[in-house]
Amino acid sequence: MRKDKSEIKKEISIIGTGKAGTSLAYSLKKKGWKILYLFDKDDSAVAESQLIIGGGRIENNIEKIIENGDFFVLSVPDGELRKITKKIVGLNKSLKGKVFIQLSGSVPSKILEPIKEKGGHTGSLHPIFPFFKKKVKIPEGTFFGWEGDEEAFKKCVKIVEDLKGKLVEIKKDKILYHLGCSIASNLLSILYLMALEKSKEAGIEEKIAKKFLTSLSFNSILSVEEMGWEGVTGPAVRGDKETIKNHLKKLSPIEKRIYKNILLYFIEKGYVKEAEGIIEILKEKE
Repeated sequence: MRKDKSEIKKEISIIGTGKAGTSLAYSLKKKGWKILYLFDKDDSAVAESQLIIGGGRIENNIEKIIENGDFFVLSVPDGELRKITKKIVGLNKSLKGKVFIQLSGSVPSKILEPIKEKGGHTGSLHPIFPFFKKKVKIPEGTFFGWEGDEEAFKKCVKIVEDLKGKLVEIKKDKILYHLGCSIASNLLSILYLMALEKSKEAGIEEKIAKKFLTSLSFNSILSVEEMGWEGVTGPAVRGDKETIKNHLKKLSPIEKRIYKNILLYFIEKGYVKEAEGIIEILKEKE
């Protein structure tokens, strides 16, 4: 990680008070940052965020926010980034020296290019963390995906250092980076819940099922982290066609498609015994 020894002013304004923006401000305030302004087009949302954060002046005038600050987080939905950028640029105010970062995991900081043309600095800082509610204290050790210009980088480094996180530079395709995050988080969570439903259908108490499935998931991830594809276990690896047939009998049509496609993807990687026989089972018509 590149370092910069110049003093960074720990003041920030949040434009867009959703889960990520509010949780970031809440976490930074606990680390001594001053939250200057909060802006959101939803009055109830910004009021709720102010209570959670315990600071930040609610301001509906974007122009005033920009005039009285130097560092801004644009934590609006991805589809609103272009619109808020246009609004900021349309103020016809000098943005020289001001830093704007957005929190999107999939949209490059290049979307803020009009701000750079006005003399501002831009970047993207994506917390690699599942914000399931507004009031989340970002835990130590959290990774943050970053890309942008040098001045924005300095601000991002300070944020990540104060939160005791780790910075990951996104060097190439940001969509692929975000896809990886989504598979590891969103899709994995869906499969976990699917597994929980099957365990409950088997008559196992939910509380107990959650414990053993969480333990199993955690240790399975550790296995593939260390060994890659060779760390995957299960009936396909063993060539156990009968178990696969029995699994399929217990699945709904959409669940069967999920199960089959995941195994077909795994078979392509070349780690499945008796692959041809298993492929025949997976491609059998209902």
